[in-house]
Amino acid sequence: RRIDLGVLADGRRFAVTAGAGVDAEMVAAAPLGMRRRYGVLAYIVTGTQALWRMKPFAVRAAVDGRIIEREDCVAAMIVNVGDVLGDLIALGPGISYDAGLLDLALLSARGLADAAVVGTRILFKNYSEDRRMAFARGRRIALETVPPRLAQADGELLGNTPLVATVEPLAAPLLVPRRSD
Repeated sequence: RRIDLGVLADGRRFAVTAGAGVDAEMVAAAPLGMRRRYGVLAYIVTGTQALWRMKPFAVRAAVDGRIIEREDCVAAMIVNVGDVLGDLIALGPGISYDAGLLDLALLSARGLADAAVVGTRILFKNYSEDRRMAFARGRRIALETVPPRLAQADGELLGNTPLVATVEPLAAPLLVPRRSD
């Protein structure tokens, strides 16, 4: 199969997500040795720690020119592949890696209770309207945060926001098992 790629303003590409907030803090706190030794468990531990230390930030996102703003984000992500951990977690509704579009996911929390609600809604794939979650889809997504936040793409630290990404449709071949229908 062929999948879309996100292309950052500096030309770097990502397959899964680029973002700022809890995801970038989780990546920053999980050194390579820890990731190699413990795999996904390293991210679960550092992600939980990041949630405890989370400090909400303001986001201004432009999706194909449409502006979306939030004052209390804990995660702002540009998503290409929305299903992670074997489809256990979906980062938004209807995200497709071969649609020629990227998805914006803004997750807000004013405390641990909000974070628990957002986490539960994501685990149960409940994306109905909620002030703590905003989603949009487009070919170009720009993220600005106040204050500037550490950013990551596919587990690699990028420096600080802003982030700008466009989609490169069907840019990468992906080997997948043959279906056994």
